Amino acid sequence: MVNNIKLEDISNELFLCIWDQLSMADAIYSFSNLNTRIDCMLFRFCCLYDKLDLRYCSLSIFRYFSHQIIMKDEWRLNLTVLKIGNSYRCSQVISLADEVIKFFMKNYFIRKDNQNNNSSNLLHMINLLKKKNVEPIFPQLNTLIVYQSITMNENYRDIFLYGIACGSTLRTLNWRACSYQTHHSESFFDWLFQCSTNLHKYQLLNTLGESGFELSYHHTLINSYQFHPSLIFLKINILNLSTLFVLLYYLPKLEWLDVHISNPIEVENDFNKNLSKTMDYPIKLHTLKFRTLNIQGRGCYELENLLLKFVQSLESLSISMYHRCANEPGLNYNGYSLSILCQKFLHLRSFHFALQIQMFEKADENVINNFVNTFSTPFWLNGPFGCKRVCVDFEQIYGLIQMFSLPFTFNDFTLTRSIDLTNIQFNTDLKENQTSKHLSQKLETLWFGMDRLLLSFDKNQILSSVFIQALRCPSSQGKTLVLSQKRGIMSENIVNQIQLKHFNMLALFDSIDTNINYNLQELISWFQLLPNIICLEICLTEFKYWLTNDTNNLYLCSVLQRLERLHVDCSSLINRQMNEEIYHLFLSYIIDKDRFPQLRCLRLRSCKNIASSWENIDQWISFILTHINEHQLTCVRFDFIEQEKKTTEMNICNQIMRIVQLSSIIDIHQFVHDNHIALWIERRYKYFSLTK
Repeated sequence: MVNNIKLEDISNELFLCIWDQLSMADAIYSFSNLNTRIDCMLFRFCCLYDKLDLRYCSLSIFRYFSHQIIMKDEWRLNLTVLKIGNSYRCSQVISLADEVIKFFMKNYFIRKDNQNNNSSNLLHMINLLKKKNVEPIFPQLNTLIVYQSITMNENYRDIFLYGIACGSTLRTLNWRACSYQTHHSESFFDWLFQCSTNLHKYQLLNTLGESGFELSYHHTLINSYQFHPSLIFLKINILNLSTLFVLLYYLPKLEWLDVHISNPIEVENDFNKNLSKTMDYPIKLHTLKFRTLNIQGRGCYELENLLLKFVQSLESLSISMYHRCANEPGLNYNGYSLSILCQKFLHLRSFHFALQIQMFEKADENVINNFVNTFSTPFWLNGPFGCKRVCVDFEQIYGLIQMFSLPFTFNDFTLTRSIDLTNIQFNTDLKENQTSKHLSQKLETLWFGMDRLLLSFDKNQILSSVFIQALRCPSSQGKTLVLSQKRGIMSENIVNQIQLKHFNMLALFDSIDTNINYNLQELISWFQLLPNIICLEICLTEFKYWLTNDTNNLYLCSVLQRLERLHVDCSSLINRQMNEEIYHLFLSYIIDKDRFPQLRCLRLRSCKNIASSWENIDQWISFILTHINEHQLTCVRFDFIEQEKKTTEMNICNQIMRIVQLSSIIDIHQFVHDNHIALWIERRYKYFSLTK
């Protein structure tokens, strides 16, 4: 710790060394307004008054900047890039919106009209913003990136869209919504087509697995949508194929499209057929990526008919999809059908795919060979894409034929594997066999491109060294391994010889019944293979078993000592009695510097039925604060799903409490809205102070 440093004694080089250890926001917060020389350095190296990334800063620093960038003209009138929101931080979106509301209310209503009805003023202000009768708060804003971690009501949504993101200089908006926000769909699209006249790039995403955003043609007609004059890049999660037809029609300048469609794609109804035939399409679209599509039966024809709209312009195509065709196996994609499709595009230069074909009986070696052979033609081995490597295998637990082009490029696609991985085949096997490559080397470009790998096994399945060795990928880092309830059995020889160092996060998938033949040794074997795990996701039921039965297991203790982040699924706590049983046991286990010397982040998710199960939440918080010197936690987050009583859209609780200690500052932030209650406890250490 450095104390009482005099500014005149610090060289530029020392300041740069300090700044290297801080984010730009932290550096500006710590050093701005100390003297002219330092402000000049901040302006040069940290984009003072120009760019601000608040996504990873502490609550206190965020609160400081959310006020400064609005109330200080140097920030407000010059800010070009703003990035806010993070799943590990408090609700930055709501907090910033509150500051924007205060600014507009002070400058346009209380001062001018002196009205007392705040609710009426707010609605009136939003209407003026929509009509562009009020200037946006950041007139030079070029890029806005938002991670929305908490649900929001329509007023906060409109404050962001029309008070912050409506300037004529805005070129990029990236918005990642939390769960259950697609009821805002029409408002997001209204803003896009009625307000963002100069926007070039737009991303609107939510959690994969949930319904996407929807736009109906009827809504565009009654709201007088016009063709967007400038948008060229769109990445979006949408509900259905008709939404895609409508978007393509109203985006004539579009050149780059990345889309996930949450509903299964089936044979179109008459309305969709009419839309697809009568609407125009962007003629300059050159890059198209479909993410995790679900194709049912002849829905494959609907996809192909859409693709063929771009035979003149398409240069790059990527498709990841699941295809289920129960009665017409001849519709299943393979190398022949894909090559015929690709040859219809006049300028296609790049093609990537990840296909899962649902089989209804076990595929033997001949079936797999037949699929592999369809990719062994000159088109794939020496065609327009050069030598396109393709791997094919049968995943018998789920009954899937899987065909992936290599290198693998779909990082949002969770790879699913079992011991059948050892039977994987490549369309270039004859050439690669001559060089005697190990399977892990052949798979390197598959593992390198993926983010999450789910392993599934049958009960008591023996895991061979060949299988474990095939999972290695020394050239990559930061991957997530997901293990299902059945984790397989491996010998000590394997765990002593092989290390899977590229996995940094372990997710123990699904709740597990620890009362029925729970075998910790199966998991310990995996722990021994995974020396770099720093983040663990686990259900409370399994974690409780560790607390009560295996606290002295040396291998388990070694893993816990490396953990930096722990995410616990608490959905199994369904009543107060269960909560009381686990409360002291759980926290006494976690709040221990010796057991968790590296643990910084603790997140308790899916804490259901707060009224009946979590009435003692104050006890949890009090325990953590009382024992603050006995742990290293800097961030604790609880997420509650309230089922018994709901607030109204306007009834929002956004409370912050601060505790100042000798060496740290603790912020407690409680947010209540609708059926979602979130609570953060954040500790920030005091590192140094400067004296002039």
